[in-house]
Amino acid sequence: MPNKASTLNVRAIGDSSGVILPKLTLEHLGVSRGQRLIATPVPGAVVLIPDDSRMGAIVADALSFMEEHDDAFRELSMR
Repeated sequence: MPNKASTLNVRAIGDSSGVILPKLTLEHLGVSRGQRLIATPVPGAVVLIPDDSRMGAIVADALSFMEEHDDAFRELSMR
């Protein structure tokens, strides 16, 4: 996937809202229509990963750990 951001529009889908992911984004994630994604909120963003229960749990735990220790990571990055 090129290192280029995509602008996505939030659309009404029934009583909910959603976004359409470009084909290149789906290919980068290794998913196709009908497959599930895990959306994990992080400060200022949302991380999307394929719903591979093993990997999803690992990434969710890692993101939670990093958020919990955000100050320590920030301090270490300044050294």
